[in-house]
Amino acid sequence: GFQAKNTSHAGTPRFSLGWDVGADNDIYVNIAKGFREGNANRPIPLTPCVVSTCPGSLQSLGLTAVPSTYSPDSLWNYEVGDKARLFDRRLSIDSALFYMDWSKLQQSVALPGGYSFFTNTGSARVYGAELDAKARPTDNLTLGISGNYTHARISSTTLVNGIGPGSPIPGVPAWSGAVAMVKE
Repeated sequence: GFQAKNTSHAGTPRFSLGWDVGADNDIYVNIAKGFREGNANRPIPLTPCVVSTCPGSLQSLGLTAVPSTYSPDSLWNYEVGDKARLFDRRLSIDSALFYMDWSKLQQSVALPGGYSFFTNTGSARVYGAELDAKARPTDNLTLGISGNYTHARISSTTLVNGIGPGSPIPGVPAWSGAVAMVKE
């Protein structure tokens, strides 16, 4: 049977500083470290195509086998934001700017035959903005809108074919948003 052992340890410090600008307005700065633990890769059949004869094979990646495990990745996040409550608290506006420095980035690497494995592939830089607004026009109705912009780019990479420095990080949307209406 398949067995792999992987152990992850990380310290995740967080530093916060807040300033009450007024009774209904707070500015804050957060600096935090985060990580995702590493794990084991599932076994992949080492067919001739996977090993060497097809484009995207292990050999084309400079590997002789699929790594049995991958390491934790980590990031430092820097954020500055504002939380404002206006019009007798009937309107709230939360906004933030952020920057992340991401290292040992965990990425899925595709192989021929529909197989893939995870490995640590380099580093990335991410920055963007977030906005969340909620209005309470009546005591029974709350309207909300939120959105963010995220510029997530690879800064250095190894192993992933077709993805190099400056490429978007796969799976991270540039824009996202939501609209809500809650009637009580």
